[in-house]
Amino acid sequence: MGVLPLKKDDEELRAVVERALSEGPLTITQDGVPTAVLVPAEEYQRLTGERRPSIIDYLMKPLPGGGIDLDEYIGPRAGPSTRPLPDFD
Repeated sequence: MGVLPLKKDDEELRAVVERALSEGPLTITQDGVPTAVLVPAEEYQRLTGERRPSIIDYLMKPLPGGGIDLDEYIGPRAGPSTRPLPDFD
């Protein structure tokens, strides 16, 4: 979905957005023919099931190139301890 930033000096568009926020969806027509509907973002997300990504979504996203190979950076991980157990007798 595209994004159209609302410019500070565009009072006419700002008024249309405010109207959609207060009254609900607005049908936009061209030559009397309905061509688009302006709905508040929350309503659009509810209708489509879309939501804003959370920080968790960002952190869970795979890294480019397949991620980091820890063995390459810290060496192979050691297995179980092979140290002898202490004798307390």
